[in-house]
Amino acid sequence: QVILATGGWSDRPTNITEIFDNGLWKLPKRLSHWGNKKFPFKRCILYHSMEVIGQKVYIIGGCSEPDGGGPQEFLDNLWLFDGEQQFWKEKSFMTSPRCYLATTVLEGKIYAMGGHMGRGTVRLKIAEVYNPARNQWDDIADMRCARSDFAAVTYKGTILAIGGFDGDQYLNSIEQYDPAAN
Repeated sequence: QVILATGGWSDRPTNITEIFDNGLWKLPKRLSHWGNKKFPFKRCILYHSMEVIGQKVYIIGGCSEPDGGGPQEFLDNLWLFDGEQQFWKEKSFMTSPRCYLATTVLEGKIYAMGGHMGRGTVRLKIAEVYNPARNQWDDIADMRCARSDFAAVTYKGTILAIGGFDGDQYLNSIEQYDPAAN
């Protein structure tokens, strides 16, 4: 087992990806290439989410900006890192770009909820689910409360959205989503 760290903030936004293995941080051998192209994160990526299904790591949404600053671009991307082959691949896009979203995995599918699209203080209520077998995002019921910067967990076959920020105030509420009933 290893730890994969991708993007984020290190004195400034970064596009560095490292693997922690056997007590050491290192740059993976082939992670700097995506097929025959350069590494997909030419710009710095931050405020994204990551999920693991089996040996596959997914990076979901976030925002990017050029190394050293510049305008931010809000992302609807989904990237797959295959741990066995150490290879990045772009997958199906979400229905809308966003950062500060929350994600969780339930029954082999990725659920993405809420977030921020970069328009003033507006936060999102939207939610969608990604099915890796079909490489497709599908809309699901919106959350009752718009929120970003929150936690999402699975609990007894449901998903809990916990806390966050609605653009004006911090939230202490919890919402529960039942996939069977949508």
